Amino acid sequence: PSAYVEKGSPVACWNRNGEVLLERAAQPRRIRETCALIGGNPNHFHWTWEAAARLMLLEDEPDCAGLPIIVGSELASYERDTLDRLGYPAEKRIGVPRETVCECRDLWIPSLVTQRTIPHPRAVSWLRERLARPGSQPTRRLFVSRADASWRRIMNEEEVEAVLLRYGFEKVVLGGMTLDQQIDLFAQAQVVVGGHGAGLANVLFAPASARLLELSSHSYPAEFFSALARTIGQTARRLNGPIVGAQSRMPHLWDFTIETRELEDSLKDLLGAA
Repeated sequence: PSAYVEKGSPVACWNRNGEVLLERAAQPRRIRETCALIGGNPNHFHWTWEAAARLMLLEDEPDCAGLPIIVGSELASYERDTLDRLGYPAEKRIGVPRETVCECRDLWIPSLVTQRTIPHPRAVSWLRERLARPGSQPTRRLFVSRADASWRRIMNEEEVEAVLLRYGFEKVVLGGMTLDQQIDLFAQAQVVVGGHGAGLANVLFAPASARLLELSSHSYPAEFFSALARTIGQTARRLNGPIVGAQSRMPHLWDFTIETRELEDSLKDLLGAA
């Protein structure tokens, strides 16, 4: 994308075939020890599946056991917590600032474990075994709010919340929670309803008996949260609503509304599912 061609970026040019020409840094950072590239992503979903889950492949390869990993130097707290719990504490991480060019003597690069952002079932099992916690009998009905989001907002969220409250849901805003708090919360989830966004990645920590209703717009019929839930064994439904203006040229960021009557119908269907 043209957004990659910007001042300070190592990308000199790119073409439609995906070929990229990089500017060679005058003084690249040299990493002498054998290591593996994991990287990072500020989005919780993309971090989990495009970075953390790839550690599974290092575990599979005997030559990679115990290797330090290259990650971003400014990891969010949940990224650090995830790596700690997966066996990669600070002393096994090489933090590299954005747009730094590195020269590595020996570098392993594990491939993605997703296809079109849908994770491989084995990667789902691998992360659940290492991160999820079995809870008591799940009873909580969670409404994952996007009230703190800047895009893909549910513009009639108050109306949506009013309907959900009648069905015993509680509103949760995940932005200020630690990884452990989110894991514990979703371990107790009986039903999860929320707008399409990174917060729904936490169904990874919910019981196989949990049920998911994902709210999104007609402009962005993505399936990866539903696919993740079904891989775990959860029941998943989607409800799409009309967009409210086209705020950018990227349809996956557009705000939308949800028809409350359709929401009630979807809830009755979901709650009545075996």
